Amino acid sequence: KFWDVVVLTALDAEQQTAYECFINEKKINKEIPTGVDYYVFPDPLGPKIGCGGATMNVIYHLNKIYNEKLNKLFILIINAGGFSQRMPTMAALGKIFMSLPFGSPVWQIFDLKLACYLPFLQNMNPGYFQASSDTIEVFNEAILENCEVLQYSFKNEGLTALAHPSTVNIGESHGVFVVDDPQEINNHSLNELCTTFINCSEVLQKPTLQNMEDKKAILKLKDGEVFVYTDSCFYFDQKFAKKLLDFYELEKPLTCEIDGYGDFMQSLGPNASTDFISDVRNVSVTTESLRPTRLKLFNALNGSNLNVIAFNESEFYHLGTMNEYLENLNPFCSLGKIIEWKPITSSYFATDTSNIADDATVIECLATQHLAVKNRAIIEYCEFNCPIQIGQNCIVSNCYLGKKLEGIQLNIPQDCMICTLPINGKNGNIEYVTLTFNINDDLKKVYQSPEDVKYFGKHLADLFTSPLECEFHNNIYSLWNCKLFSCEPDMHLSLLSSFRLIENISSSENHLLSIVDKKLAKYFRYSACEVMEAKNISTLIIYRKDLRKKISNFQ
Repeated sequence: KFWDVVVLTALDAEQQTAYECFINEKKINKEIPTGVDYYVFPDPLGPKIGCGGATMNVIYHLNKIYNEKLNKLFILIINAGGFSQRMPTMAALGKIFMSLPFGSPVWQIFDLKLACYLPFLQNMNPGYFQASSDTIEVFNEAILENCEVLQYSFKNEGLTALAHPSTVNIGESHGVFVVDDPQEINNHSLNELCTTFINCSEVLQKPTLQNMEDKKAILKLKDGEVFVYTDSCFYFDQKFAKKLLDFYELEKPLTCEIDGYGDFMQSLGPNASTDFISDVRNVSVTTESLRPTRLKLFNALNGSNLNVIAFNESEFYHLGTMNEYLENLNPFCSLGKIIEWKPITSSYFATDTSNIADDATVIECLATQHLAVKNRAIIEYCEFNCPIQIGQNCIVSNCYLGKKLEGIQLNIPQDCMICTLPINGKNGNIEYVTLTFNINDDLKKVYQSPEDVKYFGKHLADLFTSPLECEFHNNIYSLWNCKLFSCEPDMHLSLLSSFRLIENISSSENHLLSIVDKKLAKYFRYSACEVMEAKNISTLIIYRKDLRKKISNFQ
C-alpha cells in the first residue's frame, strides 16, 4: 500500500516550481511511484503563516479538489516551505530535496520519507500524516511489522503523535510530551517498554530545563539514564482536519505565524492551557494578530483527543542547522552507520582520493586537478578544474572553478560555508552570487545596531572600517539581511570573489575592509535575503544536470 496523495508545502511560487521540477523528473525516471497524486502548494502571499498555516492551506485546497472523496484517502503532507536561514546551502531548493550520500541516482530526503513511513499505512485509517522536511526518523523494523501485537495504531480519533526517547538537551529544542504517570515508565529499560500508547497530559514546546523539571517531563530508566519523550511526525483524522478547515475558512488570509507542532499540540491534552499563546520565542515575526489568532485556534482544537505512541526503539535526527548537517551526514555517525552513508557518491576525480579524509562526504562532484578535503567536510555539486584544498568542517555547494590558476592552490579555511547561486540580475541577465559564512554564524539573530552584527564570529566593527555604512536589506540588522556579497557574471568569478572576502576576514586587525572604497564597493551588494528573492532555480537545476552528465562521461 502507498499514499494516495503526497503534498509538499513551499515558501513561494519559485520554490513551488523547483519542487515540481524535481518531482516530475523523478516520475519520468521512475524513481518514485507514478500512480500517485503529487501536489506542491505554496504559502499564500503575505506574512509568513508557519507550517501550521501551510497545513491548513493544504487541507483547504484538497477539499476543493477531492470533495467527499477526500474522506477515503491516505495523505502524506511534508512541510517543506521556509527560509532555511540556519542552512543557507538548502535555502534555494529547500531541505526536502537535500541530497544524501548514498544511492545511484543520489537519494534525497524526499525519497527517504516516501519510503520510511509506509509501514504505518497497514494500521491507519484514511487521514493525514504530517512530517517535516529536515528530520530523518529511524525505527526498529521488527516493531513496525508487529503493530497489532504491540497495540499501536493510527486509527484513534483526533491527533496521534509519535514520541521518541531523547536527551534532555534535545528536548529543549523540540516538543516534549508530559506523561500522566511517570512511575509507569521510570525504573524500566526501553526494551521492556517496547512500543505502546502513553497517556499524555500536555505538550511542552521547546521548554527550558526548569520547565521540564516542574512538569515532571523528565523520566528515568532503571540504569539511571534520564530522558524525555520528544515529538516528530503526527497523524490526524478527517474530524480533526475538519476543525482545522473550519478555522482556516473563517480566518484566512492568516496574518500571523501558526506552528503545526507548537500551536496544534499545545492545544491538546487534559492539562492544556492558553499559557503558550504569549510565548513568542520561536516566532519569526510577531504581529498584532498572533495572540488572538492563537487563542481562537486553541478554542477550536481544545478537547480533541491526543494520542501519543512511544516508539522506544527509535531515534530521530534533525538536519536543520549547518552543524547538524555536518554531524549527521558523516559516514561514521550513528545515522550514517544505520543507512550506510558513502564517503564518495556519484563523483569523479582525475587524481587519487588519498587526500580526501575518511569522514568527509562528497556528493556528485567533479575534480580534474588535485583535490584535498579535510575531516568532516561536505562538498556537493561542485566542479573544480584547478587545485583546491577544503578545510575541516566546511560545507561547499554548487561551486565551480573553470580555469587553472598557474602556481596557485586555493584554500578554503576550516568552518566555512560557501554556496554559489544563480540570480536574476538587475540588468536582466543571469548572474551569480557566492554566499560565504562561518558554520557557527547566527544568520537569524537580529541586532540593535550594525556594529553589533557578528560575521565569522567577529563584530562588523572589527572587520570593516565603517560598519555604519554597511547596508542592510529592509534596515534589519542581521547577517541574513547584511549586503556582503558581490554579483558576478559567471560562477568562476563569483567563487573567486568569496575567496577575496575570506582572505580579508582572515587578515590582521590593521587590514580592515572599507565599505566605501570604490574598488571594493561591488563586493558588498547583495544580502542572503536578496539572493533568495532573486534566485533563478531553473538555472541551478540545469547546472546540476549538466554536471551529472559530465561526471557520467568521465566514469
